[in-house]
Amino acid sequence: MPWDYRPWGCGGASKGSCNDGWIQFEICEDGLTDKNYFEATYKEACELTAYLCKMYGLNPKGTTSLNGVTVPVILCHADSYKLGLGSNHGDVYGWYKRYNRTMDDVRNDVASLLAGGNIFPTPTPTLTPTTGNNEVLGVGDSGSAVEKLQKDLLKLGYKLPKYGADGDFGEETLAAVLKFQEDNKLEIDGIAGPNT
Repeated sequence: MPWDYRPWGCGGASKGSCNDGWIQFEICEDGLTDKNYFEATYKEACELTAYLCKMYGLNPKGTTSLNGVTVPVILCHADSYKLGLGSNHGDVYGWYKRYNRTMDDVRNDVASLLAGGNIFPTPTPTLTPTTGNNEVLGVGDSGSAVEKLQKDLLKLGYKLPKYGADGDFGEETLAAVLKFQEDNKLEIDGIAGPNT
């Protein structure tokens, strides 16, 4: 669709709609467990946004005003809702939270691309385990605490068929943690923290 077509996009809310003046695109989410897919779509979204910012002379870290509301030049569906300028929808925070990204990261990465930088390879940040019972484990962590987590998951009937309790928190362990969280009505974020 041409960039000058007005999409339905984020809908509207009490203070208007970000449909009025924003270029919008949808990122197709997968099952939210494939880090490689996430990184690829994140990169493409930043590259497309940088292209559009260059084409239209937009500052990726800038703001504009719509109906008296200060709005970031780059925002997601959930941001427009929080500002009263879009319908209620969680995109993209559910996915970004899982891989430790924020919309500020998007703005910074788009600015980096415009300045001739390269946002990849950027290591995905991992949570640093704390001590005691407040240990927090996520994708990329390794060691005895991860191995214990994996053994506990196996004892509870969660499958780790490919790697077992190898001490590396990868996609297989992530899938087991997500299923455990879902089954136990916990926050489904893939992070093995104190509640999980």
